[in-house]
Amino acid sequence: MKVPSRWMRRRLASVVTTIFILVAAIVALALIFKSAKLDTAKMFLAVIASISRISVAYVLSLGAALLFAVMMAKSKLLENLLLPVFDLFQSIPGLAILPLAVIYFGKGNTTAIFIIFLAMFWTMLFTIIGTLKGLKEDLSEAATIFGATGWKRFRYFTMPALLPAIITASIISWGAGWEIIIAAEIIGISTGIGAFLNTASESGQTSLVVVGIMVLAIVVFMINKFIWLPLLHKTTKYQTE
Repeated sequence: MKVPSRWMRRRLASVVTTIFILVAAIVALALIFKSAKLDTAKMFLAVIASISRISVAYVLSLGAALLFAVMMAKSKLLENLLLPVFDLFQSIPGLAILPLAVIYFGKGNTTAIFIIFLAMFWTMLFTIIGTLKGLKEDLSEAATIFGATGWKRFRYFTMPALLPAIITASIISWGAGWEIIIAAEIIGISTGIGAFLNTASESGQTSLVVVGIMVLAIVVFMINKFIWLPLLHKTTKYQTE
């Protein structure tokens, strides 16, 4: 009989632990919902609204970061012009810009997405720039020798080389997005998990606050466990020494 490898035993232990945590959290939530007679539909609609905003902000931040990083990598002039500006603006806390965003965009989705975008963009941008600068010259020359130019070069050489860094930056950016979305939704919009927690807190509904925090923790845990960490593991094959 074949003995399971150490990796398989660790993997099994991780799966069992994850299932146990999720089941325990779901049971606890079910008991709280039942005892406090909470509106489950309102709660989950708030979570979905927040996830939607973070997802939109993430796509925008990734696209913008890739665009600016590649442009700056190709042009030393653009790098010298834009890098000091980006370095200056990334030092400004996103919440400091939130009141100005509310004045300019008004209270709504645009304000929330804009603030989350800023929280994500800087990490994505500087991580991608650092990775592009660290690409080995021999690999770049090999790609040139094999005729990788333009879009073909970006797709088959640049993007695979960037994938590990992008996934790592994505994990950090999503964490930053979850941190700032609470404040963004409290100040700039009336829906979402941040607004839900704020309303529950102001009305003295402790059960709602506890449930909201637990649901948020479960959602963040599941996204990291079942999306980002598997992607991070898969992209290790693109890493170069």
